[in-house]
Amino acid sequence: MFKEKSPEQVGKWKLYRVTWNAIIMPKMCVCILALEYAKYPTDNTSPPPPSAQRNNYEILKMLLDRGASIPQPHDVKCSCDKCIRESAEDSLSFSLARINAYRALASPSLIALSSKDPILTAFELSNELKRLSRMEAQFREVYTALRKQVQELATGLVDHARTSYELEVLLNHNPDGKPWKPGEKKKR
Repeated sequence: MFKEKSPEQVGKWKLYRVTWNAIIMPKMCVCILALEYAKYPTDNTSPPPPSAQRNNYEILKMLLDRGASIPQPHDVKCSCDKCIRESAEDSLSFSLARINAYRALASPSLIALSSKDPILTAFELSNELKRLSRMEAQFREVYTALRKQVQELATGLVDHARTSYELEVLLNHNPDGKPWKPGEKKKR
C-alpha cells in the first residue's frame, strides 16, 4: 500500500523541512508580527527595541517601514509625573528601561535606517551616552560600551572616504539644506 521512499527522496524531504522551518517560517512570522505590532505603542517589549538591540536590519526595516518607532527616553533629571511615579515604584527597573532604550538607539542598523545624517546622529548620541555615564555611575560600563559602539559606527562610515575631498563632502553634507560647495563650511 505505501511505497518505500528512496534515500534521495527522504534526503530531499528533510532538506525541504529544514529550509521551511529555518528560513521560510521565521520570515513569515516576522512579517505577521511586523504588521501586527506596528499598530501598537512602542515600549521595551514591542518588536522595535529588541530588534534594534540585536541589530537585526531586516526586521527593523520592516517595522520602520510600517510606522513603528523607538522613542527617545526621558532625561535622567526629568521631573514629569510619569518619570517620578515609575522611579518611585522601582528605580532599578526605571534605569534599566532607559538603558534598554539606549541599547536600541545605539544600534548601527537603526541609525542607518532612521537618520538623515548617520554621522551627526552618532556624534550626538555619543555625547549623550558620555553624559549619562557620568550621571548614572552604577551603569557607567554599559553606557561606555554603547558609546564605543556608536563611535565605531561613525569611524566606519568616515573610513569609507578614499580622499580628503570625499571626506570633506561627507562631513559637510546637509540633507535638508542647499548642496555644499568646496570651500564652504557647514552651518549647523
